[in-house]
Amino acid sequence: MPYKLGKKPARFPKELAKLRDRLVAPLPPPVLPFGYGLMDTYPMAENDTYGDCTIAGKVHCDEVVATVLQQPYTYPGDAAVLAGYCQLLGCTVQQLESDPQQYDTGLDLATVIQAWSAPGGFLGSQIVGAASIDKSDYELLQQALYSFGFLYVGVQLPTTAQTQFPGLWHNVSTGQPIEGGHCIVLNGAQTTVGLAPTHEGLNLITWGADIECTEAWWGNFGEEAWCVIPAAYEAAKHDALTSIDLTAMKADIAALQAAN
Repeated sequence: MPYKLGKKPARFPKELAKLRDRLVAPLPPPVLPFGYGLMDTYPMAENDTYGDCTIAGKVHCDEVVATVLQQPYTYPGDAAVLAGYCQLLGCTVQQLESDPQQYDTGLDLATVIQAWSAPGGFLGSQIVGAASIDKSDYELLQQALYSFGFLYVGVQLPTTAQTQFPGLWHNVSTGQPIEGGHCIVLNGAQTTVGLAPTHEGLNLITWGADIECTEAWWGNFGEEAWCVIPAAYEAAKHDALTSIDLTAMKADIAALQAAN
């Protein structure tokens, strides 16, 4: 396949709560369609060479955050991305490049969240909170996406997704082979996507492109969704923070750091 995956099975650390348990006020209902960073150019971040999709997804989240806050964004560069990937893999870049079959094992999203939330952050940014959203809770998924601008998510990718890229991911026929786990970033939602009959859909970023999937596709292949709170949102006093218990989410992060 022309592009790489690399997400390990979903892992939900006991220290991190579900988003519904960290709400102190309802998130506003989304006004469809909406999207964040839809006109941006996203880096591949080495995900066509290595299974670093979880790191590429983190990079894409950072770019959306900068767009939401109307701040400049500078890609840390492929060398920094590979160094960060290897840091979490526990190998050197030289080892990864010389023997990818042994060392390019991929990561789970929770491992990246733990590094991302550590003091000083990871690859140039830090998060101060993280909470999961049940993959079937589409209402909350849309609300959180509308309020925060992005979600860091994982899917079990069918092989048809490669052939449909960079178009619309919509094939939900039964019996499709699953190529493996993949990390993507959700950054918008639409009332219709390009099918007849039309279907509600989501915008997503992967492999350096902003594409779409149908709600049904997410329902079939979505595995995990995380709402992460950038430190930059706290500094900017982002409106959406009034709906969450950020103090409790910070305590969750502190517990996660203490456990690792």
